[in-house]
This record gives sequence, structure tokens and C-alpha cells, in this order.
Amino acid sequence: MTKETIIPRMGYVLRAAIKAAGYRGFIESIGLDKDLDDCALESRPGVTSELMQKIEEACAKALAADCGNEWAQFFLLAWFRTRKATQDLVQHVDASPLNSAEGKNTIYRHFTVPMLSGFFQLCFSTRRGPDIDLWWKNPFLAWVHFVSSKTSVSVDDLLTNIANHLAVDQRSIERWIAGDPIGKIVWPHGSNVQEALGVQQEGKISESEAKHMAGWLLLAVVFQSLPDLTRDAVRRDFSLRT
Repeated sequence: MTKETIIPRMGYVLRAAIKAAGYRGFIESIGLDKDLDDCALESRPGVTSELMQKIEEACAKALAADCGNEWAQFFLLAWFRTRKATQDLVQHVDASPLNSAEGKNTIYRHFTVPMLSGFFQLCFSTRRGPDIDLWWKNPFLAWVHFVSSKTSVSVDDLLTNIANHLAVDQRSIERWIAGDPIGKIVWPHGSNVQEALGVQQEGKISESEAKHMAGWLLLAVVFQSLPDLTRDAVRRDFSLRT
């Protein structure tokens, strides 16, 4: 089976989310990459549900270790809500009258974009984070300013530390702060935060605060991985919601 359906299959969505969050390496490290691909393609339909549950449980533990229990529970709640909403959509919406292109566009505008917008509303209303106006323009730069405001590390030092840690050149950093996707920032995000802060902050930032920053870094990487048109559509929907 392929991913070419009007309503996205949850296995495909799960794989896309894991890749966007930079967690594909984690999945490979524990030998679940083939199971994840099989879920996305539904190539083993008899065990797809079991495989998804196994991957969800593994990711929950990894998220707790990486970004703390609060973020792990938050992400899992959002994922379960998404899964339930998608299942309801499949069960109660008859998409058969729609052709493929029309159907996909309808689902994108009336389901995918509002779901993403609602997710980020939940993030910013319940999780202390970066400046929201800067976030819509550039999530990664908003994250850097957020971390700098909470520590004694300057924006320039943060960017330099990240570049050194990931062995990337200045042009890559410039592209990231211009809003381009960030393929180099991957799991574990906790160690990325530690390296960004550098030795100046050793012992000065609590573990819970560092994990809080790691969760927002994960979100920045995810949102910046989306196409510009999708990010703009989510921003517009967010601003129109009551």
C-alpha cells in the first residue's frame, strides 16, 4: 500500500513526525526503523497497531529522558488527540465523492492546518516559551533568543557553540536563522542544549530548565521543517482563532 490517500494514514503521520523531530536516529539505534517504515506503508496490516504501540512507547521513554516528563506527556497527549481525530475523520467522513487532489486539499485546509494551529496554541498557552511573533518568522532564531534571555550566554555565543558542536559552517547557521530546515539538529536535543550553553552555564541551569529548553528546540526543528506555505497557513489560522 502507498501513502497516496485523501486522509493520511497514522503510520505515515507517525513516521513523518519522528523524522521532523530528528528522532529517526533514535528509532534506528533501537532497531525499530523497519517497523516504523512498515507502519507508514501498512505493509504488515495484521500487526500495524502493535508496531505503532511499540514505537509510541519507545518514543515516550526517549522523550522523557531527552526533554523531561512534562514534555513527554505533553507530546503524547497531542499525538493521541491527533490519532483519535484522524480515526474519527476516517469513520465519519465520506470522502469518496472527492477526487484525489480536491480531497487532499480539503483535508489539508480544514483538518491538517487547524490541527497544527491548535497544537501550537496549546504549546504557547501552557508551556512558557519563545516570543511568538518571532517564532512564526523563524522558530530556531526565536529559540536562540529565548535561551539567551534565560541564561548569561549571548546569542552569538549560542550560535557559535551550536556550530562547533554540530560541525557546521557559518553559511549553514545563516540559513537556519533565515528559516531554512535544520536537518543537522537531531536527537538527543538535551545534549544539543548543553553544548549550546557551553561550560559557562555548567551548574547554573537546573536540569528541569535545560529539558524545558530542549523541548522547545525540538518544536523549533519540527516547525522549521514544514514548507513555508504550511507554516504561513498555520500562522494565519492561529491568528484567526478565538
